[in-house]
Amino acid sequence: MAADVLVADVEGLTILEDRGARYLIASSQGDSTFAVWRIDGQEPAFVGRFVVAEGAVDRVTGTDGLDALGGPVGDAFPEGLVVVQDDVNDRGTQNFKFIDWREIRAALSPAAAR
Repeated sequence: MAADVLVADVEGLTILEDRGARYLIASSQGDSTFAVWRIDGQEPAFVGRFVVAEGAVDRVTGTDGLDALGGPVGDAFPEGLVVVQDDVNDRGTQNFKFIDWREIRAALSPAAAR
């Protein structure tokens, strides 16, 4: 299945726990997307893919890594935070983008709600 959803290179993997569920998130550098599997069952279940589109700075492209934390992270991220490294930018050097897990979960729903 990974061949269908990941484009070389896979530059980062992280696990996020959310409401008793565990998710594996992988960066797919070749197409600047992120693939998500639910990993708390008998077998990993592919949940979907997401992109980090235009935001306050720019979209995420050429990611080299990511990390995540489920649960409250300060007031800004009450249910979790995903941090991704963004390699290519319109202005300046690489940077990091902070994404609210609720936004990712909503984009993946209903698969993420199972």
